[in-house]
Amino acid sequence: MYKVALGAVLLLFIHMWVKEVLREEENNEKRKEGLLSIISTDGELQKQIDIIRKYRHDIPKHIHMMEETIDRDIMEKRFCDNELLNAVAKIKEAECRQKNISIKIDFKLEKDAIEKINLSAIKVSGLIQNLLDNAIEENCRITDLEEREIKWTILQADFGLKMQIKNACLDIDKIDFETKKEEKELHGWGVKIIKEIVDEAQGTIQYIKEQNNRLKVIVFLPFQ
Repeated sequence: MYKVALGAVLLLFIHMWVKEVLREEENNEKRKEGLLSIISTDGELQKQIDIIRKYRHDIPKHIHMMEETIDRDIMEKRFCDNELLNAVAKIKEAECRQKNISIKIDFKLEKDAIEKINLSAIKVSGLIQNLLDNAIEENCRITDLEEREIKWTILQADFGLKMQIKNACLDIDKIDFETKKEEKELHGWGVKIIKEIVDEAQGTIQYIKEQNNRLKVIVFLPFQ
């Protein structure tokens, strides 16, 4: 029964993802056509380029998550009743284990809580994965494996969801919220994408530098 239910959920999620991809592809074609008419306006041209780059940045993440979800039996361990969050949590827990990062995950929310936020499932996934990827990237720079640590919590409040990710860093004073990856043109958009998604949901985000080389990111996403 669980495998049948899981298959149905995955098909639904993939269907949602494909619809959004097709919609974005259609929008991209319109943007390309629009570039010809606004080529003389530098500000508008850059805005269109930014949108296309942001779209390219997150597509591999969503494809990877679906591939990993299909390959893994995510019903084996439950972090919450929401299938999307449970899938992301399982995948990121496995990635952290592979990279010798201690991760603690604590969710306290209702099954339909994500649906109350003014964001599509794809954008919620993109937000979470970008935040966790940043935390994992910082941990991987720490040579002392015992110091690697991530704490990820999501708590439901009366008016929205509060998500907190606290992670170890090599040197908190050098954190500038920019990517350390080689493909800066592509991967450097992670922090910007995070802010844009939070703004779209009319939420808030805080980056707090703490003692002992710890960085805390607090995101609040209000219900509609």
